[in-house]
Amino acid sequence: LEKIYKEKKRTKKFMNYSQFITDMYIFFLSQKEKDEELNFFTEGDLGEYDYFPQPLPSAYIAVKNKNNTKRYFLDYFDEYTPDWVIRRRVKQIYLTYAEEGKWEANTDNASFPAILFIFSNVCFGKSPTWL
Repeated sequence: LEKIYKEKKRTKKFMNYSQFITDMYIFFLSQKEKDEELNFFTEGDLGEYDYFPQPLPSAYIAVKNKNNTKRYFLDYFDEYTPDWVIRRRVKQIYLTYAEEGKWEANTDNASFPAILFIFSNVCFGKSPTWL
């Protein structure tokens, strides 16, 4: 994050997005139990895998313990994201993706990840809050 803030070419929107992803990583890290392993992949990390939904989610998270693995696709939408983009993401991307069975075919029938939609809400010039 420090590197991003020092770069003059980065937009405020990009910096907020990067900070949000970092906050989510810290949140999941703080929630994991001692016997659990956290795997947190950002959108940039997912590019090498061709079986993830397109466009890529903001993050893919897997929390493993000796008995099971909880998986999540995380999508972040800022206050400027139009409603139609969100509807398209749900209907055309995730529903179609789930129906195609691409996830199961490429992950030895692992359970489909839960989908977390996070919406930024900026009001009255204050910092973003997460709903």
